[in-house]
Amino acid sequence: MPWEGGHSVVNFFRGAYSATPPDLRPVVKKIQYASPGFIELSALIDISWQIAELVTAVGGSILAANKVYDQVMRTYRQREWAKLKSEKLRIQNQIKEIELVSDAVKSLESVMALSEEQRKNLVQLSGADELVQLKILLAVYRRLSPLVELQNSGKANFSAGKNKNLKASD
Repeated sequence: MPWEGGHSVVNFFRGAYSATPPDLRPVVKKIQYASPGFIELSALIDISWQIAELVTAVGGSILAANKVYDQVMRTYRQREWAKLKSEKLRIQNQIKEIELVSDAVKSLESVMALSEEQRKNLVQLSGADELVQLKILLAVYRRLSPLVELQNSGKANFSAGKNKNLKASD
């Protein structure tokens, strides 16, 4: 999967959606427009818990998380990583640049509190390419940010994801 330009991020999420069988995709079960409004979703519990944990991790330290994200993005733009590929860096023997990318990945993994399993999945999904890992994490962070804002403003409750005793509805 080429990761050059904004289309790659869009294609990543579209590809993930397309690869998900229709019966496993989240479904809107109920919407109440009258105040207080709500949306009830039905989704795979394991995935829902992981999203809730990501939102909670980022939301719990939003200032630090945003600082890390901003620093990584600043470096990303300054060093023009969007135009690069890890393979080219390796061929040019730019070890320092690869280490900087790897450090950025580790910083985002830490602020998002990724589990070891999630980290392994990220490596597998990216083909062990550090730049692709970074681009995926940046894209996921951008998708998490609005959810964190909803959680922190009290308009959404993702903390229920911590309660593993929740029952799945049919």
